[in-house]
Amino acid sequence: MSPEASRIADAAYILPDADPEGEPTVPNGIALRKLHHAAFDHFLLSVRPDYTFEIRQDVLQETDGPMLKHGLQGMHGPRMQLADPKALRPSPDLLTQRHRQFHERCRVAGHQRVFACEPLWISRSTGGRSQMQRVACDV
Repeated sequence: MSPEASRIADAAYILPDADPEGEPTVPNGIALRKLHHAAFDHFLLSVRPDYTFEIRQDVLQETDGPMLKHGLQGMHGPRMQLADPKALRPSPDLLTQRHRQFHERCRVAGHQRVFACEPLWISRSTGGRSQMQRVACDV
């Protein structure tokens, strides 16, 4: 990362310190621009376990000018650029937990349903191998 880029990048915890699994480790972190870090912390943006960015549906449907359109809505769908080796990448298991929290919050705001969640991709370990599996959003 260039010195200029490092000035606008933040280290965001996938699971916060208050969570029992929210340890200050590389697999529990992602580098985001300050705007995206704030959106991530407030559950407007999530990173799926397959490293794809997802923006909350109500935010995608909002119309409020170029900052919203290009700054947040434009983040829906692209994949995160990943480090090599894999040990330096965010943990798919931690992203799964965080993405479930994102869907819990996006499904219900107070007691009013906002929208139906998209299917959820989760990482499952079977026989020592990790596989991505698509499941219905049932949170």
